[in-house]
Amino acid sequence: MCFFDFAPGDKQAGYFAEAFKNDIRPEKKWPNQATQYILTEDNEGNCSRSFKTFLTCVEHSNQGFTTQWGDNFGKQFKNKLVGGVFGIQMDYYEGRELEKRVLRWFVSQDKVEEAAVPMETETQAYKNHINGYPANATPGQDGFMNIPDDIDEELPFN
Repeated sequence: MCFFDFAPGDKQAGYFAEAFKNDIRPEKKWPNQATQYILTEDNEGNCSRSFKTFLTCVEHSNQGFTTQWGDNFGKQFKNKLVGGVFGIQMDYYEGRELEKRVLRWFVSQDKVEEAAVPMETETQAYKNHINGYPANATPGQDGFMNIPDDIDEELPFN
């Protein structure tokens, strides 16, 4: 797992750190849009493409830095620069449509300006909202929707 933020000098420097600092929940969490889960191995047990990309981008973004394997592996990445490509993700939360910016992939810092902006994506909650499904409804394995309890009055043909 990689937590990230905008670097000093960026127009949004420290954006996610500020959001974390202002989080009033008892169990604070780093903002979801600033968390990237990276699998280290693929299905065959080889280094995954996304992990290799991350390592290469960090190395190219920090002059003289080379990845050191072994104990405390993750600590070497703290305060290192890396580029990120963000895209729009539509979401639906607490009765509102939200347009979020989420990290889609890493690039070397020098490649950020020329990176193509990815196509817009949608969360499952947003898709359910657009299609008129009740909140928390999930597709069942048989192709039918699993409908939450206590919404009988919303169902047709009661």
